[in-house]
Amino acid sequence: MPYLCGLLQDVRSLSLSVARPHYATLTGISAPPRSYIVPVLIVDDDEPNRTVFKKTLVYCGIKADTATNGQEALTSYLQKRHRLIFMDLNMPVMDGFAATQAIRAHELAQGWSPVTIIAMTAGDTSKEQCLAAGMNAYARKPIMFDEAKTLLRNWAPDLEEET
Repeated sequence: MPYLCGLLQDVRSLSLSVARPHYATLTGISAPPRSYIVPVLIVDDDEPNRTVFKKTLVYCGIKADTATNGQEALTSYLQKRHRLIFMDLNMPVMDGFAATQAIRAHELAQGWSPVTIIAMTAGDTSKEQCLAAGMNAYARKPIMFDEAKTLLRNWAPDLEEET
């Protein structure tokens, strides 16, 4: 947790319009790159995790929406039809497994193409459990910049640049 708090402090000190030189030196990341039109949703009940990962995605060129539990995620997905969802597993109200099952059931009933759902966990849940629940991929938290870029490259390779 101290590591996450330190990272959160670094992220909070960033300016989204211009990256501070010390951040670029520490991370090797310069100013945020171009932004892409890909509706992405981050679902996590932990505010620091949401904030840090949202800032990480900004530096990958992605603007993301957030939700604090599976019920909010389902509501947001039905309204915005996100293309990619990063789903925490253990949350109040509705966990990531139940949210994934609800999303998959709705997609099937509506004839929609399945959204890509990437499980995010810091716990002991196995990759096999996540895939069996209908998720497409699995990542352990915290998801750092390089891993986020790899996940985006693998699961959203056709990003369209905003004009």
